This record gives sequence, structure tokens and C-alpha cells, in this order.
Amino acid sequence: MKYLLCFIFITLFSFGLKSEEVLVVTENWPPYNYLNKDGKLIGNSTTVINQILSDADIAYKIRVYPWARSFRIASQNKNTLIYSIYKTDKRANKFHWFCPIIKPTPMHFYQMTNNSSVQFKNIEQAKQYTIGIIRGDWSHSYLLDLGFKEGEQLDLAPEMSVNTSKLIAGRINLLVNSELGMRLELKKHNLPFSSVTKLFTIDLTGRNEICMAINKNSSKQLVQRINVAFEHFKKSSKPR
Repeated sequence: MKYLLCFIFITLFSFGLKSEEVLVVTENWPPYNYLNKDGKLIGNSTTVINQILSDADIAYKIRVYPWARSFRIASQNKNTLIYSIYKTDKRANKFHWFCPIIKPTPMHFYQMTNNSSVQFKNIEQAKQYTIGIIRGDWSHSYLLDLGFKEGEQLDLAPEMSVNTSKLIAGRINLLVNSELGMRLELKKHNLPFSSVTKLFTIDLTGRNEICMAINKNSSKQLVQRINVAFEHFKKSSKPR
């Protein structure tokens, strides 16, 4: 009888998670998570998220928004998961964290190749230029912590496509992106990668891990279910 009751409980528990769809939010951030030319969400992190949530037997849908909107939605709504996200001191108490899901990819400062006036050898020297940044993302916080100021050095945009258009038009001097991200953005404008020059690579040594996270007010059963699947993922594979 005891085993029968246990079986019924697990079955009902699984049904409850299946019947309540989890919202997953993210942004366009190659190579981690981005929409391909067919509008399909792909990327290294996306593959991991799909694997973990499928293993957890959880019904979910993924929505792609500008980063600030995704972060706000995940911060304010229970049973909402967000990726790919750095765990920082300011964010730590807003979520339950699952880290790491993936290895960081090098991020670089890019300028237009025909703009030879931009030159610097360290991050401090970059303060004399205007840099396109996505509002609320890791590079925004990173540069603020280093003394860069909004409205002076930092030009904020909702997503990378806006920054790329500004860079091409000469409205900003620099932007921060991965190499794959930069290639994909230039392709939208029918421009070769040689149109830009990589000036400086950000040192990500010791940076916080790239994670997925779920709203801190989410169902305990849901968090536990995801955690079991995440621990299985960590044991069976290395961060990509």
C-alpha cells in the first residue's frame, strides 16, 4: 500500500509539472542563444536548456526578447527561467541558480575598419570613446563597475542589431560582441567580417559563470525537478 501511494504521488507530481507550462526567456546572444536565418532558436546554451528541461519532463516554451525585458520578466514572475545569464552579487537573491551551463566565449571590442582614429591598448583608454552596449546585460554592468558612464562613454540599446547599425553609421566608435555574434550581425547588412577590426579582448578570467536561473518564488517541486536534471547533466557532460 505504501509503495502504491508513493507511485500515485510521483505520478500526480509529474502531471502537475506537465500541466503547468514553464516560461523560459532569453535574448539574441550568439553563440549561446540566437535566432538563425529561419527564425529557429539555436546556440550552445539553447541545446543545454532543451536537454535539461526535457530530461526533467517539464513542459515549457521559450521566448526571445531584448535582454532588459527578459530579465524583468524572469525577476518578477514565478516559474520563469532565464538563460544565458551571469551570476552576480546584485542578481544572486532574485533567482535559484544552475551553474555553469556553458564555458564563456571571448568577447571583444570592435570598430569599423575604416575608422582608424580609434586606438587603445587597455580598458582604461577606451573611456575616450563611445561604446554601444545592450541595456542591462553583462557588459553594461562590467563597464559601469570600471567607471564608464551612461550618456558619456556608454550608448545603450535594447539589442545588438541596434548597436551594429549605429557602428556602421558612425554614431558610436565601438561595440562589444563575440566573433560569431559580430559575423552574424554584419551578414544582416551584407558586409564582410573584414569591415570591422578587433581592437581589444575582454579578460573573462575569474568572471562569474554563465548559468540558467529560475525566479526565486518558483514552485519548490519545479526547482527540485530541474536541479535533479541539471545535476545529471553536470555528471554526464562537461560545460560546452
